[in-house]
Amino acid sequence: MRRIDVSQFDRTTGVLEGTPWYLVVKSQDQLARRARMAASRRRGRFGRIEPRPVAEGLLVYGELRGGTFEIEWSHPFREPRHLRRLNRSELLLTEINRLLRIDNTGRVLREYRHPFFAFLHTIDLLSETSTALIASPGYDSVIEMDLESGRPTMHWVAWEHGFNPDESGAWLAAKRDVYERYRAEGKTALLIDPSEHGDQGLITSRRSAHPNAAAYDPYDDCRSFIVSIGHTGELHRAQRDTGSTEPVCRDLQQMPHGLQSCDSGWIITDTTRGEWRKMNATFATETVFSTAHLGDKAPGTEDLEWLQQVVIFDRDRALALDANRGLLAVDLDAGSYSHYEIDPNWCVQDAVIAVSD
Repeated sequence: MRRIDVSQFDRTTGVLEGTPWYLVVKSQDQLARRARMAASRRRGRFGRIEPRPVAEGLLVYGELRGGTFEIEWSHPFREPRHLRRLNRSELLLTEINRLLRIDNTGRVLREYRHPFFAFLHTIDLLSETSTALIASPGYDSVIEMDLESGRPTMHWVAWEHGFNPDESGAWLAAKRDVYERYRAEGKTALLIDPSEHGDQGLITSRRSAHPNAAAYDPYDDCRSFIVSIGHTGELHRAQRDTGSTEPVCRDLQQMPHGLQSCDSGWIITDTTRGEWRKMNATFATETVFSTAHLGDKAPGTEDLEWLQQVVIFDRDRALALDANRGLLAVDLDAGSYSHYEIDPNWCVQDAVIAVSD
């Protein structure tokens, strides 16, 4: 396994200069958020222990230019988190409890809903089909949906596949018969009815798994998907037909992000270590890239690292979304990086390169 320290790269100007991007800003309270993250770390588990209002976020379009992200337009959305290109003229965006189909200007074309959509995170697409895989941490779920009919084709619930009980010792159930079985077994059980909860679903500390990313496994002919369990940092493989689940990686810290197949393997961001990894198809780590020793951290971050995601631009270049440093454009071949300033209150969750006309 190789380790590459980006702090040893040359800081320069111009890496990814002039490239157009969509940025997904999940909230506009990054300064306050840093203080909450430090408190969560001291508690030993990231996530809220009480409800909060839904934040207003943004979808922003602009270019990396002259050391800043120059905005061309922005549209408000309710806690958007992830964006995925559907085709040349359309994208999919997750809002707090809706999947949105939008055009290249951010105009909403169609919305998709599901009772167990809450705190939505990632989107993946089944190759050459109109089937989407959506991570729904608010109810510890991963839901597959046909985009033409709007109907679900699969619902994986973590509670039924080894992620029970929750932190308090309660066994969570999405179905009444499962709830009754738990009670008959003498367990403390909770039947979760989405109509009794808000758009965010269960509070983060109540969730037993917090599956914050899900991606089809192309090396398994997409018979299974890989799900990131935010609470533990583990990656698990779930079979699409049976839902049966097994671990495939257990050496990441809590809250990894940005799981994506890439170059015959996988890329994932080990968020709280300030690293991203290149792994092979069976999740053995080949290379670790670290930004944890870079300077220019925001005041008050102490030793906390939060590398939200790394978006691959091409074979040698990538855009790192660092919550404590801004946007870092990295050229791995040249051994250099450039820093681009953004609004300090933006909590940037995702980025997608824009296609040219």
